[in-house]
Amino acid sequence: MIEISGRAGVDRPRDGPLAPLSPEVDIARFDDRLVALVATAPVAAMADRFRPSPIAVTPDHVAMIDGRIDNRMELAAALGWRGPARDDAALILAGWARWGEALLDRLVGDYALVVVDRRRRRVVLARDPAAQRPLFYALFEGTIAFASRPLALALRPGHTPRWDRQRLADGLAGLMARDGHSLFAGVRAVPPGGLVRWSAEEVAVARWFAPSLEPLRLAGQEDYVAAYREQLDRAVMARIDGLSRPIVAQLSSGYDSAAVAATAARLAGGSPLLALTAAPPLGYAPQRVGGRATDESGLAALVAAQHGMRHCVLRQPPRLSLDGLRMTMRRQQDPFSNLLNGLWHDQCLAEARAAGATVMLGGALGNATLNAGAVPALGELFAQSEWRRWAREALALHRAGGGSGWRIVADSAGPSLPGWLDQGARRLIGRARTPPPGRFAGPALRDLSPSPVERPPGRPAADRLASIARLDKALLVKGAALELGVAELDPFADRRLIEFSLRLPPEQLVANGVARPLARRALADRLPVDVIECRHRGVQLANWHDAIDRQGVREIVEEISANATVRELVDLAAIERAIARWPTGAAPGGDDELVYASELPSALALGVLVVEVERAAQGTA
Repeated sequence: MIEISGRAGVDRPRDGPLAPLSPEVDIARFDDRLVALVATAPVAAMADRFRPSPIAVTPDHVAMIDGRIDNRMELAAALGWRGPARDDAALILAGWARWGEALLDRLVGDYALVVVDRRRRRVVLARDPAAQRPLFYALFEGTIAFASRPLALALRPGHTPRWDRQRLADGLAGLMARDGHSLFAGVRAVPPGGLVRWSAEEVAVARWFAPSLEPLRLAGQEDYVAAYREQLDRAVMARIDGLSRPIVAQLSSGYDSAAVAATAARLAGGSPLLALTAAPPLGYAPQRVGGRATDESGLAALVAAQHGMRHCVLRQPPRLSLDGLRMTMRRQQDPFSNLLNGLWHDQCLAEARAAGATVMLGGALGNATLNAGAVPALGELFAQSEWRRWAREALALHRAGGGSGWRIVADSAGPSLPGWLDQGARRLIGRARTPPPGRFAGPALRDLSPSPVERPPGRPAADRLASIARLDKALLVKGAALELGVAELDPFADRRLIEFSLRLPPEQLVANGVARPLARRALADRLPVDVIECRHRGVQLANWHDAIDRQGVREIVEEISANATVRELVDLAAIERAIARWPTGAAPGGDDELVYASELPSALALGVLVVEVERAAQGTA
């Protein structure tokens, strides 16, 4: 796991090899010539596996890669390449020399990469389709600067960090980042599945990933089952192949994490696998909230037992604290993630590290890929005007408890409608997606209306592809890998698996009111029947009130309230009112959970991040 950073300028390039090329350099260092810098992490998260070279240099080009290439043998064969088997950067350069940007259409893996054309004085930045590695850039003084994390650019020498206030307003309202926006004005993210081309003459941003969305037609049901299993097995193997240390996987009662953990156990060849499950304390009540299970450890234990996993149930997250929040903000540089759930996630990483593991498997993208369900299937039938099939499946889903009639209609029609019409229809039935301004937004943000991502009309598969890009956890994963030495890998992020999933026809996603019929058949060889038949979704961190308390919040407020910028961006008086009416005996669901488990932690985290950034800018951090 590396961190890449650099700057390309328009003045006369150096003669001879590019310098400096020390593997350990200051990531915030820039100079006025064409220069590329690489910083290694203190712990190489994949060190026991490949040790791929992160940088390669020729007289004409420099290539840097953060991540992993999974089809290196295939690429090497197509190129007739005889270079070192583990030199990913050199392989990228060889491919670039042959195919140019078309190389991206051939790459499979989790990566962010930079290619510098030294003679033509051009730079290309690119990311994988599922956004598994972060990459940011900034333009100034006729140059492009790039870095794995935004603070390296926001805190560049001679520059005063400026906050992107619209992004902050959106974040405090619970909205994901709009395409390319970071917390800092002038610092942009390379889009998932996208690239940035830079030269002295122009800057262009484009999407290179444009998979086919035509439904895949196979001969019979068993062919779909075989294809599903092949995709899952290959994606998991790509992330565990060669690991000599224990494999760790997050494990809940859902299809996604259970499928990944069970598949890893089957493919590990006898290597130990540690499964980690979050659950409330024993005896916790209620057992159900809105039809959702608060404790998934029982079903998770069935999966672990079937495959001989060592199962660890984490029942008490640490509390949100000033020191912990300060450390988290320095590491992940994002105040708008699910911070309380992140406390449990950090526990998982700590357990993985204590076990000697360097990889933790997850399944965050399962619901958008292989295990997509009834909603995209009905949307596809709606988009294709197959009204009879749509009505039959919609009615069956409604009778099976899959939602109200109006909700099913809205979810089916939404992807085919212009964004404004979709929003209007949802407002009529009380399911508008645009939230009100954040209740903890400060004076400088109150007049900025939240700006949800507009969804252009199109196929539901295209909507799923956009949702994959929006679920951009790369910055969080990057920070954890760099600081904690454990890389979180998601097999459902595999490009080949994504392309296959987006082409699954509607009948493989819903049949006779039963969601995910293909997944149910395909996973029958690795998951217990009770898990496959379970209709209850789990509740993440049901005991959220154990992770945040009044005293800890007061300590954080005391730290941030003296900062003038914080007082502009965060409504401290609203936080004080929330402290004064602190809930007792709060259960999952309802407004209390939204306020105290989501909105309040984000506001506090933003305040801590502001203080940390200003201290760093003043050289006092």
